[in-house]
Amino acid sequence: LAPFGDGFTTRVDPAVRNVQRVIGRHAITVAGFDPAAVLPAIEARLSSSVHLSARLTDVLVYTAGGKFVRHRDTPYTRDLVGTLVVGLPIAHTGGAFVVDDGSEKRSYDWGAPIDAHTVRWAALFSDVDHEVSEVATGARVTLVYALHRTDQPRSDAKAKARQALVTKAASALARQAQWPVMIPCASCAWHVLPPGSRQ
Repeated sequence: LAPFGDGFTTRVDPAVRNVQRVIGRHAITVAGFDPAAVLPAIEARLSSSVHLSARLTDVLVYTAGGKFVRHRDTPYTRDLVGTLVVGLPIAHTGGAFVVDDGSEKRSYDWGAPIDAHTVRWAALFSDVDHEVSEVATGARVTLVYALHRTDQPRSDAKAKARQALVTKAASALARQAQWPVMIPCASCAWHVLPPGSRQ
């Protein structure tokens, strides 16, 4: 069984996470899907200023009874932004991927109908609650990629337009009379700028 993070420890408990992890997953070569094909769409929602990289971290097989209760991913590096989950076109029932960002709950059922030429995927920030409901029949097989920030700035038109809006909004901070200033961030918790901050 695949382990999971629990605070500062790692443990195995099929009541929480009941899934098989493919051994040697770091040596696997994936044919027919390249995360680079979906990274621009992911960057448009999850990374306004820099490009992201995707690194395969898991190949998971949920058979009948398999599940993963509601949880958040455990960040293991400072540049980790989120997770890309790719559902392989293998028939199964149950096993919906449920994502809840606190304002909206979405369920992705990749079990049927199956199209051998379509790969279904979802990307989410690491701090978003998600779960895999219990698989009833068949096998739910997913590729899991860690999404990391790179040092390569985005220069596409959408990124430039968004950066211009942020720059314009931030310029008003120079006239701010009371500090600290708290800025709500759509991707995570509040960001606090201390007095005299140049951020």
